[in-house]
Amino acid sequence: MNKKKITTLALSSALLFSGAVPTSVFAASNVISAKSTAADTDSSHETQSVVQSEISEEQLIERVRELFPDKFDFIQDDEFEMRVHHYDPEEGRKEYSLDFSKQMNQDYVHAQFSFNENLELQSLYYRPATTKEALFPPEVTKEEAEKIAKDFLEKLHSDDSFQLNDVTSAYYGTNQTLTEPIEYRFIFEKTFKGVPVNGQSVSIEVLGNGEVSRYYTYRNNETPTFEQKGNVLSKEDALKSLKDNIKLDLRYRVNYDYRGEDISVDLIYQMDPTINGVDAQSGQLRIGQKFVDQLPETSEIKMLKETPVQREQKPLTKEDVQALSKQLLEPEDDHIKLYIEQITEENRYGIETYAVHYMYRTGNSGFGSAIHFNKHTGELIDFYKDNYRGINEEETSKEPQLTKEEALEKAIEYIETYASPNMHHFAYPLDTLNAYDERTQSYSFLFPRIKNGVTVDGNYMRLRVSAEDGSLLTLNQRFHEIEKWPDIEDAVAKDKALKAFKDNIDVMLKYMDLDYADEKSHYELVYTLQYNKPASYYDAVKGEWVKYSTTSDSSESFKVEDHAAEKELNYLIEANILTVEDPENFDPDETLTKGKALEILLKSFERYYSYDDYGQEGTFDNIDSDHPLFGIIERSVDKGILDASQPTFDADGKMNKEQLAIWYTRILGLDVVAQHTSILKLDFDDIDSIDPDNQGYAAIVHGLNILPADENNEFNPDEEISYADMAVSLVKLAKMAQEMKTNY
Repeated sequence: MNKKKITTLALSSALLFSGAVPTSVFAASNVISAKSTAADTDSSHETQSVVQSEISEEQLIERVRELFPDKFDFIQDDEFEMRVHHYDPEEGRKEYSLDFSKQMNQDYVHAQFSFNENLELQSLYYRPATTKEALFPPEVTKEEAEKIAKDFLEKLHSDDSFQLNDVTSAYYGTNQTLTEPIEYRFIFEKTFKGVPVNGQSVSIEVLGNGEVSRYYTYRNNETPTFEQKGNVLSKEDALKSLKDNIKLDLRYRVNYDYRGEDISVDLIYQMDPTINGVDAQSGQLRIGQKFVDQLPETSEIKMLKETPVQREQKPLTKEDVQALSKQLLEPEDDHIKLYIEQITEENRYGIETYAVHYMYRTGNSGFGSAIHFNKHTGELIDFYKDNYRGINEEETSKEPQLTKEEALEKAIEYIETYASPNMHHFAYPLDTLNAYDERTQSYSFLFPRIKNGVTVDGNYMRLRVSAEDGSLLTLNQRFHEIEKWPDIEDAVAKDKALKAFKDNIDVMLKYMDLDYADEKSHYELVYTLQYNKPASYYDAVKGEWVKYSTTSDSSESFKVEDHAAEKELNYLIEANILTVEDPENFDPDETLTKGKALEILLKSFERYYSYDDYGQEGTFDNIDSDHPLFGIIERSVDKGILDASQPTFDADGKMNKEQLAIWYTRILGLDVVAQHTSILKLDFDDIDSIDPDNQGYAAIVHGLNILPADENNEFNPDEEISYADMAVSLVKLAKMAQEMKTNY
């Protein structure tokens, strides 16, 4: 592929192409040694395996038995089920899957395998009948699991070389429960001549009991070609070039949850434009998907409108919405039929909308989505028709029929027609360098919101226009009414921020397939941008890197040390079950409040999303929706942990052993049993100190060794429960709950 060379195009923003924080630099010790069959040449090397036209179920079963000897002997051949998937009908390529589900006693064991036409394993999903041994504490450590994953990879890819890219937990975005098995995830990236090949990765997950539970490999049936490794810039020169060209710009960054509530704004410094890397041969800078000899000049901000558009805004009816939707969605091709399936009312990003669910159909193919209108103003919030021509059987022209300038004019006309109320808050695109997408034959434009002369990341209008006929394919509008904005005068000096950026970046040499429109994969050498420490953005007011996460970062910044319960406590922190707000003053032996204990208990048995409780009425007179534990408390009522007949809940009261015994028993579903004390052994020496109504609860948790009596056979119902006490007892409770198959 020829480098795309651009010298003076205007570009002052990389909003469209700001990527995720890159992965860390590979360590040499993470290379799995294996011979490479690829030749160091620009031409393709041949694959010797023979592609079979048809594969039988017997062949797949034999392959599974070969890859996993003795592993699935308990499954008979007739218990497997085969399926064929046509993932590329035009070229006749298929994928074959083999799966089984079998009941063993009261448990189910399940596995699914997929293979390509060479009988190479593409993916695996396996769940054993029981995962008790994989619960915390696991039978294998992360280091032992890594060895298992590498051995499994070597068995499947003995002729290729891989590097360990990342080692992470398989859980993201919320808490992991104590009743879920521990699963270690490893990402291996393929290498060619010792250089990582971007996108050619393998993911392997290992359960805490040492069993491989998931496997996935990037599916690439084309034999790639690679750029020769001669005359490559040194890493030092590439890094210097990147640092010398960094330019920063102030931005507002909008933070909001998906209910549209609690919107906040940060003032940040950001690369402008974002330099994604350096071409290893020519030294050109990579911006988006293009290479430039020098950074383009900064574009001046030009607003779409200087004043609000004067146009009548009126609420829409469902009839209005249906008519407007047909106008927007009506296909030009006779063989494609449009169906409006339903119109619903939805809250989208804090805005009341009509959602129009539609479907395009032609023959046996179809494509569906939804578009959203603001109920009160009539403006278009979200519109998606981008895949419309993906179901067209006719070949379309590869050459754009509209210029970029003509497409931009069309986009602005669509904004004026369908989204004009907030138009005066948005500017002309600051970056059109990568506007045209040959693969989708369309132009994409992002119109940024401007506040106090500063771009607002997170508020924008994004439009995609067909390069063939100028039709609207996509319109996404994000605009929030925000009262409090950080003062630009509070930003640290740009020189300080620039030094922080230069100190935090690095480059890594990779092979990258840069021409996605080309069906043949050709990999070129590029030094890609890396960050030395993970961070989401540079806070211009705080003058430091900040990591944005939907969960607590306490697991990364704090570990309990020199305590008998440190393993249990650290796991609760790592799993986002226990949030430590003040790490410096955290005392594992501090008494828990009832509210904090309830939060830890609930998150130990349920993945908790706070927005699930939005709009719910409270159960207790003293706990309203503004209480920080409102959602936790209401979920605990729903699960039967808390007694809803009580008028109040003392969230700030101290947690004691008797109360915890009640909650633990209810988690196990033994509440009814606890009330039948005649069948329980109540032989504590301090039985009279326990409330008669609660003696059965104490007997159950003692008998199951979850909250046992002390060496004097005293239960000590008033004993205060610390963080450490609860952590240790929760691990016992979780194992018992899984053993009892409790429906928590």
